[in-house]
Amino acid sequence: MIKLGLKLDGRFKKQARLRYDKYTLEVGVLENKAYRRPLSKSKGLGELAGGPVRRKSLVLRGTIADVSEAMRKRTDFYRKPFKKKSRERQRFTEAFFKMVEGRLSKGRVATLLRAVVRTPILKGDYGRNASATVRTKGFQRFMFDTGQLFRNILARVRSGRVSK
Repeated sequence: MIKLGLKLDGRFKKQARLRYDKYTLEVGVLENKAYRRPLSKSKGLGELAGGPVRRKSLVLRGTIADVSEAMRKRTDFYRKPFKKKSRERQRFTEAFFKMVEGRLSKGRVATLLRAVVRTPILKGDYGRNASATVRTKGFQRFMFDTGQLFRNILARVRSGRVSK
């Protein structure tokens, strides 16, 4: 079995970067957008990925990359999915090597890479919210509030010469 090298150092607090031969794969908040504060639960809830989320206000509060970095300090959700065996990781690995052989597109591999990081968040593998947080949000979904972080976890596959 071939292991993919996952590098996450001080430069990559908002994303993870994998490198194999001439390919560079990135997953995380790749486009740093403004983060909008959530409205109170009394203003109503929306839905994202099969569950509730709070609606966004027009008030800005930092960036989505800042939220990503704060969540990564609590639970290293970029690296953890690559440390354990999962169906998503297996599909990604198989697809990656098919892409290296020229039998699969980069877009499909990027989609599977994004799924490796997003699926454990959807399943709730990283824990639960405190009861005070549940009262504030109005629901129990760890790492979900307005869904802005989840929506902005993207993946990119590049080939060719890369800088080290």
